[in-house]
Order: sequence, then C-alpha cells, then structure tokens
Amino acid sequence: MSGSPLSARVRAVATWSLHGSAPTLGEVALAPGMYAAPDPVRPQSVPTGAWRRMSRLARLAAVVTAPVVGDDRGLPLFFGTSWGEFSSTATFLRTLFTKGPMGASPLAFQNSVHNAAPGHLSITFGLRGPSETICAGPATALATFQRALCSVALRKEPALVVIADDLGRDVQAGLTLAGGTAAFGEGAAAFLLEPGEGVSLVSAGTWSRHQGYPGEVWPRGEGGHDLRLGLFPAGDAIALALGREVGFQGARLRSAG
Repeated sequence: MSGSPLSARVRAVATWSLHGSAPTLGEVALAPGMYAAPDPVRPQSVPTGAWRRMSRLARLAAVVTAPVVGDDRGLPLFFGTSWGEFSSTATFLRTLFTKGPMGASPLAFQNSVHNAAPGHLSITFGLRGPSETICAGPATALATFQRALCSVALRKEPALVVIADDLGRDVQAGLTLAGGTAAFGEGAAAFLLEPGEGVSLVSAGTWSRHQGYPGEVWPRGEGGHDLRLGLFPAGDAIALALGREVGFQGARLRSAG
C-alpha cells in the first residue's frame, strides 16, 4: 500500500476483556491457555427482551457498542469476529442431533450466522446504515479496520467498528482439537471513527504478531521480548485502544493513543 495512509480520528472507544471494561489486555503477558472475560452486564439502553435473544458474542458486542454509538443512526457498522458464532452453531447442531428437527433450538439457529451479532446491534440501537461482517481468523481486526477506514475516507462520514470474540466451551474444544497452543481469549472493543488523524493503516513489509494459532509457535518480539498482542481480534482492538500497533502479513494498524 503506497501514498498517504488511511486514517481516522477516534471519537469514542470502549472495551471489555479479562479485566472488565479497563483496556488492559494488551499489557499483560498471557501464558498458553484459554481466558474468558467476565459475564457482561446488560446496558440500560438494551431492552431485557433483546438481551435474552442475544448470544454471548452479541452481548459482548452490545456492551461496548452502548457507550459509543451516540445519536447517529445512519452509521455504517463494521463487525469483526475471529471465529464468529461458533458457539451458537454448535448448540444448534447439538440439539438437532440429540432431539431431532422438532427439538432443535430456534434461538441458536437464528444466532448461528456470523452476522447475527451485528444484526442484533442494528436492531437494538436503531442503526440504519450499511453493515459488513468480517470473519477472517487472525487477520480479522486488520481487515475490519481497513474496510472502516476506507468507508470514512470515501464517505467523509463517521463509521462504527465493533470487534468481538466469544470463547465458549465449544470454541475451546474446537481450538484444542485443532492443536491451538496460544493464549486464546475473548473480549470486545468498539471504536467510533470520524474523518481525521488517529488510527492509521500503513504498509509494513512482512509483519505478523498472530503466531500461536493452531500449528504455529510464538515469535520473539523486538529486543527479545515476547509479544502478547494479536492473540485474537478483540485483543488487537484493545491493543489499539492502548496506542499500540498490530498487524498481519504486510500491513499494520497504528494508533496515536
């Protein structure tokens, strides 16, 4: 990527991680294993009925969306998730095979597609703008921000980025079976972007902090320090909230903090 980097100002940001709402996940060294965020508490702006219909992934996304969404209902929404609604899909298939078609969970079925969570966000918060969902493994955070930054640059209008990962028992089992050795975890982050300077997409040659996914090993960071960023897309977004850099295969995101 050449020329001036894509960039946008961060008007508002919220995170939810191992340490609750404090954006500190990128600051702690995580040993290999599975890490779950606290149970999210329903925001006052989310009706009880809507909350009950949400999967855990959607609830994590709603918790960080509520404080940043503002009054602009025409916002485009860019939602990123590393493995999507894996938990809801597994729940639906489990009930289908154990109870038959008549006993399959309709709630899990409607939540089983990757864009179910942003659908809940659009309905709950009255968002009427275009929506995109990106599910691309370790490249998800970068790809989601790339799409959002392009939108801000082309439309000259704000955009909402929400990135979330759920680490339910089915996801944990799947990652273990796939040979995952990294410190996987769950969390969420939301950024309200607007034209300006703050988060930038820049070229970087060969760049990857996402080692540790199934079949890979941890790299050593600059100066011999272990890198603990890029564990999962939500972690990337939280790292950006801390003013860090994250990247994957030839490009990186830089935050002005």
